[in-house]
Amino acid sequence: MAGDGMRLGVVGRLPEPYAAEIARRFPDVQVTDRDLDALVVWELDVAETVRMVEQHPRLGWVHMRWAGVPWACTGWAPSRSWGGSSATPCC
Repeated sequence: MAGDGMRLGVVGRLPEPYAAEIARRFPDVQVTDRDLDALVVWELDVAETVRMVEQHPRLGWVHMRWAGVPWACTGWAPSRSWGGSSATPCC
């Protein structure tokens, strides 16, 4: 599947029912830790999340399960664009 579909990284362990649902509904999504297009932060591990963002310059989307964003994650590469908006902190 190399080069096809979306490459999705996961911080933490995604429970099997959720992983199976992603595989069933989105067969072109490859869960990997290489050349990520998107990142799901399943477990709140700020250091790992920051590391993953910094290591994947093509990363275009980060999804967290929480309503808020940990302060340590708000300063990601201010020059980077995330969905058309700046990555600078809002608060």
